[in-house]
Amino acid sequence: MVFIVFQRPANLNALGTVYVNQEFSKRMHKGSVIVDIASMSAYTLPEAMLPKAAYALAETDEAAFVDALLKICAVVEDAYKKNGLAYSLSKNFVTWYAAKCAFDFGPNGIRVASLSPGLIATDPWASIPFSLYAASPRFKDSSLLQLNTTVAPASA
Repeated sequence: MVFIVFQRPANLNALGTVYVNQEFSKRMHKGSVIVDIASMSAYTLPEAMLPKAAYALAETDEAAFVDALLKICAVVEDAYKKNGLAYSLSKNFVTWYAAKCAFDFGPNGIRVASLSPGLIATDPWASIPFSLYAASPRFKDSSLLQLNTTVAPASA
């Protein structure tokens, strides 16, 4: 079963991270840093729901990797929740992949870090009622500028 709409987080967040890390690492020198942006959403799912055995497929069999993520999403019927699940899965992959890349690229002197910000005040959040996400114990309304000032020192 293919869910094109829910494939976007897998393609953008997960495979996009693979493409960027692989290409940048070819051009980086000793002392360089890759900072992958994940999300607090990466840590919201029970370990049993995470298809970590399929994560390594992202580098060798993209279709099988995306299918593994979409199979998890297939258990949810509500489109909004399904999209949220796809996002959380893709961001969990980003944290896993950053750790893998740190191990792989470390011998070449390239550091890899993963940042997992909470909610960032961007246009998509404008349509969500404040009380819906403000009630979260992890809530911290941050701006993109605040995220930028976090990434810059992490990459120094």
